[in-house]
Amino acid sequence: MDATGNTWLDAMLALVRAYPERTAWLTALVCFAGNAVGLSLFTPSTPYLVAIGGLIAASGQSLWPVWLAAAAGAFAGDATSYALGRWYREGISAIWPISRFPDALGRTQLFFVRWGVWSLLAAKFSGGLRSFVPVAAGVAAMAGPTFAGTSVLACLIWTVILLVSGGGLARLFM
Repeated sequence: MDATGNTWLDAMLALVRAYPERTAWLTALVCFAGNAVGLSLFTPSTPYLVAIGGLIAASGQSLWPVWLAAAAGAFAGDATSYALGRWYREGISAIWPISRFPDALGRTQLFFVRWGVWSLLAAKFSGGLRSFVPVAAGVAAMAGPTFAGTSVLACLIWTVILLVSGGGLARLFM
């Protein structure tokens, strides 16, 4: 605690209350990076979503704007990864970060072939697959509208589950 009796948690809650729009924008950015191939290696989007969900619940702010921003950011990351797969096709395996994990794309492509659209939802809950499955969908030339519809649904489900889980934890421990 500092001299005023506030903790770092009080400071975080004050920021979320004072800047709800910035909270939504930051969450969209974190979710974009957490779902874009390459950037996802450096972005802990899952713990961030749980934490921000807890802060939102504890601050009394509305979850809706942050949820929609998170899902939009996640979809933008998915769409970027998908577009790279469509653009580079098999040549994508020579480009960083995929070139650093030569077996990952092959295993991800097998996973995608086996599970199809369901792989996009399942990948959201597996950090290692989250950004690679959209690449595999692009390489496999999955139809754009099918990819977009499935990805939007997966992003909405993934983000709300994590945000609400954080909110539940906040209510449990506060």
